[in-house]
Amino acid sequence: MSDENRNTEQAGTLHKENEMSNFEMTTESVKNIGDRATWELKAIIRALTFMEIFNTDDDNIRLKSARLILKSRKRSNI
Repeated sequence: MSDENRNTEQAGTLHKENEMSNFEMTTESVKNIGDRATWELKAIIRALTFMEIFNTDDDNIRLKSARLILKSRKRSNI
């Protein structure tokens, strides 16, 4: 196997590991904010979407988690 193929394969492995760690962080974040009231989650989403360019990685994870929780609550209320 050539060096270029090895580097590409290693980069793909690292990308998959990063995706897994992001998923774990999102799952952990859902656990942390899952007990919040619906109005609190809406306020979090409103605040974090106002100027997304200033969000940190943790803020983006919190935003995705809040959206995921609200989406699941809407499904369960149908």
